[in-house]
Amino acid sequence: MIYKLKLRKRAVNQMQKSYDFYESKSIALGEKFISTVEKYFERISNNPKHFQIKREEIREAYIKVFPFVIVYQIIKDTIIIYSIFHTSRNPSKKK
Repeated sequence: MIYKLKLRKRAVNQMQKSYDFYESKSIALGEKFISTVEKYFERISNNPKHFQIKREEIREAYIKVFPFVIVYQIIKDTIIIYSIFHTSRNPSKKK
């Protein structure tokens, strides 16, 4: 099955803020962050059920290179990315 990927505004904002932060720390680190997240998006799209359900059909894909988790849900043929969440933050604010 081919899945459509939709990013919520919150996820886009989180990606942008994280990109800006990493880019301010080291040139090209922001690009590495975006590239890594995009690779995870591809993994999720290719096999969305690979990552564990955490609660109420919400799945979490932990990024190994950066301390982030991608929070998403599969609804029919669409994968909705709710957030790209830094793991040091309050977990109750993931979605």
